[in-house]
Amino acid sequence: MAAIAFCVGVTLNSLSQLSQAELPAAIAASIEQAQSRIAPTWPLDQFIAVNPYWGWSDSSFSEVAKQLWKLANAPLTLQSEYFREQWNSGQFSQRDLKAAIDFSGEQIPVSTLEKALHHNRDLPVAAILITKLADGQRNLSHAMPWQQFVKHQISQHCAAYFDKNQAKWHPDQTITLYESWRQNTSFDWGPLLQMGIKRFERNIQQLPSDAVELIQLVLPQLGLKPEHWSHYLTALLIDVNGWAAWCSYVKWQANLEQQDSDQIVQLLAIRLAWEWVLLEQYPTLRDQLSATWENFDANDASINAQCQIQQLLLHALEHAYQQKLAHDLLQPKSLATATPDVQAVFCIDVRSEVYRRALEAHHPSLETLGFAGFFGLPISYRERGSALVQPQLPGLLAPKYWVSELSSASETITEQTLHDKKRWQNVRQHASSAFTFVETLGLSYGAKLIRSALIKQPHNKAQRDQSQPEPALALYTDSSLREPVGLHEQAQLAKQILIAMGISKRFSKLMLLAGHGAACSNNPHAASLDCGACGGQNGAINVRLLAGLLNNAELRKVLHDEGIEIPAETWFVAALHNTTNDQVQLYNVEQVPASHALALEQLQAALTKASEQSRIERASALGIAPTNTEQAFNLRTMDWAQIRPEWGLANNAAFIVAPRQRSAGLDLQGRAFLHNYAWENDTEFAILELIMTAPMIVTNWINMQYYASSVDPDRYGSGSKILHNVVGERIGVFEGNGGDLRIGLPWQSVHNGDHLMHTPLRLSVMIEAPQTAIDAIIQKHASVKNLVENGWLHLFQINAASNTIYFYNQQRWTLFAEHALPN
Repeated sequence: MAAIAFCVGVTLNSLSQLSQAELPAAIAASIEQAQSRIAPTWPLDQFIAVNPYWGWSDSSFSEVAKQLWKLANAPLTLQSEYFREQWNSGQFSQRDLKAAIDFSGEQIPVSTLEKALHHNRDLPVAAILITKLADGQRNLSHAMPWQQFVKHQISQHCAAYFDKNQAKWHPDQTITLYESWRQNTSFDWGPLLQMGIKRFERNIQQLPSDAVELIQLVLPQLGLKPEHWSHYLTALLIDVNGWAAWCSYVKWQANLEQQDSDQIVQLLAIRLAWEWVLLEQYPTLRDQLSATWENFDANDASINAQCQIQQLLLHALEHAYQQKLAHDLLQPKSLATATPDVQAVFCIDVRSEVYRRALEAHHPSLETLGFAGFFGLPISYRERGSALVQPQLPGLLAPKYWVSELSSASETITEQTLHDKKRWQNVRQHASSAFTFVETLGLSYGAKLIRSALIKQPHNKAQRDQSQPEPALALYTDSSLREPVGLHEQAQLAKQILIAMGISKRFSKLMLLAGHGAACSNNPHAASLDCGACGGQNGAINVRLLAGLLNNAELRKVLHDEGIEIPAETWFVAALHNTTNDQVQLYNVEQVPASHALALEQLQAALTKASEQSRIERASALGIAPTNTEQAFNLRTMDWAQIRPEWGLANNAAFIVAPRQRSAGLDLQGRAFLHNYAWENDTEFAILELIMTAPMIVTNWINMQYYASSVDPDRYGSGSKILHNVVGERIGVFEGNGGDLRIGLPWQSVHNGDHLMHTPLRLSVMIEAPQTAIDAIIQKHASVKNLVENGWLHLFQINAASNTIYFYNQQRWTLFAEHALPN
């Protein structure tokens, strides 16, 4: 205890319910509970949508709403004003209010909800951290709040510590984050000069040098009950939520590699240290803190009532959407006919729904299918001559294989070329040479800037000269690219993919494999518009690799022996759908056999028409006139000032797992993820299990990312693009020059300046499969069970035999919608 001699006279006597021997285990459990609540955030160049409530999914949606408000005044739904606007515009009705009440099992009159639509009630706000209590004792009209100062100080240190490439100076990165902060902060005059804090240097130097030791010493002396420890530590991490999420990502990545990281514990110790230091300045705050936490549950009745009202209004709005969707899905469908001339496989992304519908309308014999955009390939990509490894798979997974181009003199970027480029970059950026560089050569860059601004060329980072064939890709077992994957292993991988895709027994003459990516300029969050299933990259590498594998005659022979017969006339073509301007690029068309020339020509013509139809459909939401859309959309890809190049996955609301015939011809308004699935061909339900444990979780992450960035943009959104400054070259962004690391989606990704473009609804999952099969998977996988049974998504079963839809609620199925079968 001597290490923190400035202790305000507190002892461990208040913890009589715990013995000294029990303390370490109780504190360790509290630390583990707190850090488990923080979802990771991926770096900008690999930005994928994340459910920021993932760490809370073991608790019910309603319970988390209460906890988040009590811990951080964080809303889990929008307020009554938003629902009133939706009500007044006819988006939901009294019938939906009644349905929401029936689902909840509560005895609440519909009139109560109707009244709530017209009255905003403020929830009680409590200051449960010492920084917030300290601000209550200061005149904030003439002083910076402690809450703001502490967050800024921690954030600046984390930015310097985690930076690898952007800055030329870093704090000592060979020691822990906490110890690095302690050493640097002990020489920081800012707290004295800016905040007037006394004996600051001495107090910091007296802190333990180990993060866990600091927590073990301080936590028991704050006057809190042990049952409140994990809540208090969670509140501290939420207070620096951006950097906590980054530390969670570091831990996530370490876990994928069968390792571990304690960076989030280091950050927690830093935040707790600030609480402790402020107790020296404001000794009376300990009693206030203790009293506040004694009353932690005092306002539960008021909070519960208001949260319940907001959640019922949310469910009513969701029910209105679900009713319309269910009605459409139960309309009479035409049965699948003979094998079409073309099968086109797209990502399940909601933007593909618009394009698939248009493409089917313009081709007389074409069928589209939906599959996860990484096309089942657990790969990372490494460009020849580069040390950079680029994940091309969902963030949930670790790569099993590595991909690169086969060497050729014309395509390979040599190590020396990259080395020279890096040296040139260092000359431009280094502190000792930057000014000399600008004075000497800066003017020569002016022409380049003017040319880029005035001569507009459509931007697409995956675009190449189509007159030149794409280099062949090879599959390796190691990141050093020394051990190629054997033919039989490649065939097994291809077999698994074809079976999961649902096309192992039915092949068209021409098979289109379409990945997707976006195109924009000057956008730190560009990866958020690319394929999330490809780790925030475009899907070109994946489709090019898979098409190459499936066109390989030797591999087809192995597949034949495995019971999968790809007809000799079948040819796979890789493509990339640019979701910003809706253009589709085909790869290596010069390799398509001459016998397929007519089929290829018809496909290209249909793609051109589908692109135009898709642009026209999307134009109004972007304020574009429905004439000359190609030029207008192309301009968006290269406009440096364009803050909304496209709407991405905004307004996503449903995930449909069924044969394409179920949704074919329906205008789903770009709101539904579409995954092909025919349960009759899935005898062991292994494919269904894969869908529910991978794509369903990914779509939940996407849905809740957009949801959270809409309902709580200050905490789970990254603020305004106009104010963004990139941190650590790739880590994330600050809004302005400081504050917490901003995570989630920019405000311009969900809001058009007048109103929300994303309607924040929980995902409605519609699965056409037997209830017993779905039940078994729910019970088998805790992550799936948490999402379904705790209300983080809505689950429905489509029964083709009776043409009905059932809703999963409280571990049983309830009839939701029915439609008379055609005679």
